[in-house]
Amino acid sequence: MSTAVMAQPYVSLGYGYNALSHDNSVAFSDGTSLTPDSSDSIWSGSVGYRFDNDFGLELGYRQFNADASRSKVVSVVQNTQTEDEWSADLKAKQFVVMPVYFHDVNDKLRLKGGLGLTYTKYKTTGSVSRETENEVTDTESSVSHPSISVSNGYKTENSVGLALNVGTEYEVYNGLYLGANAGFTFDDVANNTQLLGTVAYYF
Repeated sequence: MSTAVMAQPYVSLGYGYNALSHDNSVAFSDGTSLTPDSSDSIWSGSVGYRFDNDFGLELGYRQFNADASRSKVVSVVQNTQTEDEWSADLKAKQFVVMPVYFHDVNDKLRLKGGLGLTYTKYKTTGSVSRETENEVTDTESSVSHPSISVSNGYKTENSVGLALNVGTEYEVYNGLYLGANAGFTFDDVANNTQLLGTVAYYF
């Protein structure tokens, strides 16, 4: 049986791996199309309040990106190579409100899970440039492409969705916990899977 827990505020930081799935793409005037769907890192921060042994409430912020790129060599003259570079980026800033359930396995180890709401601001952008590199002097230059431009895909979207988190925390010092967290969020723009290492302090 777990001992009684007094109400505790806490703060937490996380960093880890993020896999993003969505349909946003950037189209260019030459017919090229890119979908920024590569996996990338994610970082998070949250403040929470544990009301008793079992329940708490958490307010969180997460930030993650996705990108895609393509390049094509245009010419190689003597020691100078010229290539065209297309890129597309999606940046997301996510706010989370989540009731949390705690289960103390023992005095040091606890399990933690929650189901909450998200509000996410997505921004999709693209660019195309012409780059030159001198292989002898190792100097590079980049300018906007003279004839290709972004034709469609610049987009800013706001979406409400759901978040599910499960994790564990272990007390390494008085009030200081290290943990691991797995999360899944989805809304009408994207689905997102996260694996994070966390550090938390309970006051």
